[in-house]
Amino acid sequence: MQLAHSYHCFYTRYADDITFSKTSTSFPAQIGYFDEDKNAIVGVELREIIEKNGFRINAEKVRLHTNKHRQSVTGLTVNEKPNIPRNFIRQIRAMIHAWGKYGLEAASQNMRPAITVDEPNREGCRHSII
Repeated sequence: MQLAHSYHCFYTRYADDITFSKTSTSFPAQIGYFDEDKNAIVGVELREIIEKNGFRINAEKVRLHTNKHRQSVTGLTVNEKPNIPRNFIRQIRAMIHAWGKYGLEAASQNMRPAITVDEPNREGCRHSII
């Protein structure tokens, strides 16, 4: 949290996922940056703090994006307000309809294969690193 504060960033955490975000257009390289191949890289200061505390970074989950893309953190879209994917809402509506029409047991057997949650869009965060 001190690292985020020192670079005027917002820090949020959900379980073992951490997010740093900033409202300005520049993002501190000490927290995250793009390498020559446009891969998001965890900055040196942040990497040291994470590893010093016994954690390791999952490079596949590191993302750094501007506010012009869908901003997704732990499956929720967080652009202007917290939101969930439209597809998920449609699935829930269909399940509730089937439950009311056919009963819980028949609906759960019928809907089980349809339950999916989209993977977060790799371009889905506000200047964030996860």
